[in-house]
Amino acid sequence: MPKYVLWGSYCEDVVEKRAPYRQAHLDGLAIQKAKGILLTIGPTQDLTQVFGIYEADDENTVRQLIETDPYWQNGIWTEYEVKEWIQAIANPFCITEPIWARSISGSLKVLESTMMVFA
Repeated sequence: MPKYVLWGSYCEDVVEKRAPYRQAHLDGLAIQKAKGILLTIGPTQDLTQVFGIYEADDENTVRQLIETDPYWQNGIWTEYEVKEWIQAIANPFCITEPIWARSISGSLKVLESTMMVFA
C-alpha cells in the first residue's frame, strides 16, 4: 500500500489556540493509528510545522483525514502538502516476514505478515 508524507504549518500561538480542540484531535489520530492508516505524526520542536506519515489507498484518503481533523477545521493547521513517499530503507530493528500458503491452483500467496523486532 502506498505511503504518504504530510508537511503542514501551525498557526501563531498554537499552544493556546489548540487547547479546545486537542483532545478531539488526539482521539482521531488514535483511531487512524489503530486502523493502520497513520504511521506517525507530530510537530517540529519549534511548533511551527507538522510532519506525518500515512499508509493509505490513495492521496485523496489522506487529504480527507487531514481536512476532517479538528486542527484543520479550526485553523490550527494553516496549510499542508501531501506527497506520495517511497520508503528506501526500512527500520532495521523491525522486519516484516510474510507467511506463505499455496492456493488450490498451486500458486503461492501471502496469508499474513509477522513482525520480528530486534532490540
